[in-house]
Amino acid sequence: MTHFTPSARKSLPGEATDMTTPMPKTYPQARPSVVAQTAKSADATQSRPLRFGYSEFGILRALGIHSRLLRSRALAPLPALSAIAALFFAIANPHTARAGISLRERCEPLIEERKASELQAIAEIALKKTPTDAEAKYYLGVSLMLQEKHTEAIDYLDRAIAIAPGVSEYHRALGDAHGLAALRASLTHALSHAKKGRAALVKAIELDPKNTQARISLAMFYVHAPGIAGGSNKKGQEQIAEIEKLDPEAAWRMRVLACMADKHHDDARVLLDAKLATEPGCYFALTQIGRISYETKRNPGEGITALKRAVQIPQDRVSPGHARVNYWLGALHERIKDKLSARAFYEAAAALSPDVKEFKTALAKLK
Repeated sequence: MTHFTPSARKSLPGEATDMTTPMPKTYPQARPSVVAQTAKSADATQSRPLRFGYSEFGILRALGIHSRLLRSRALAPLPALSAIAALFFAIANPHTARAGISLRERCEPLIEERKASELQAIAEIALKKTPTDAEAKYYLGVSLMLQEKHTEAIDYLDRAIAIAPGVSEYHRALGDAHGLAALRASLTHALSHAKKGRAALVKAIELDPKNTQARISLAMFYVHAPGIAGGSNKKGQEQIAEIEKLDPEAAWRMRVLACMADKHHDDARVLLDAKLATEPGCYFALTQIGRISYETKRNPGEGITALKRAVQIPQDRVSPGHARVNYWLGALHERIKDKLSARAFYEAAAALSPDVKEFKTALAKLK
């Protein structure tokens, strides 16, 4: 593959020449969203949007989250909602107040908005009403994943599968939960989680070969996991080839992320520049150009320009969200000694994702 040469590439359209101008305290932001694809469950004819997993959080570093931070102490659990508070929420919240709406219709918008506590409350209420409701257990597991309580999430997803073993999406979510748990676990437990996660993803694809999200998660697993845990670049490429048949755009993103994971930033840049030549407003491409500047510590001005363009447009469902983009902007401004702008962007990141310690830590360390 042709390698990108920094000196030979033209500047991005609209690239600023003076990167020392302080940014305002507020910045346009779009509502956070998550990975969403479409898959059929074994017992449903209506499509359902899919969520985060390996592909969004990125095993180890697919979306720029450092494994060192992911392996640090788990976040302190959020206080559980009391029965009275949950009941009050159910009455007051529009997602639960409207009659005749299915559990899925109430929960899916909350997942896209990452409103984990509200999602958890709805799922718990549904379980109190019907303790054997597999779908409620599934949504409760997803809410716990959103709160990074992966071990608890695994427990509820296992229970959902025990009740409804033929639903591909339940296995996909279980595979992602095991993969995310592996990032925090000791070596021995990480290997166990990795193998269980791979098995769950394989099962999800077996139940629904068109489950694109499951294939994306499995491809990311093969690309990033060590051989002892079942990683295989060849198998990862095979999954990408299958994804190409279902969703060419997703396959292109996977190739970019594979290059990024292997630190082949120049190869990734070739793919990104080609995309921007035909789609100047491609959110994913702009965020990854900014990420390259962040990871390589090269061309901070170019990275800032790309990320500022990205944060001005609606984020898509399969890219790092505006919270991560603001964090990268903060870090890049900090590198060019623009602490005023760095603080503004770190604050924006922390406001969008208040449960991410990495953002708060960066803000606290800024002097």
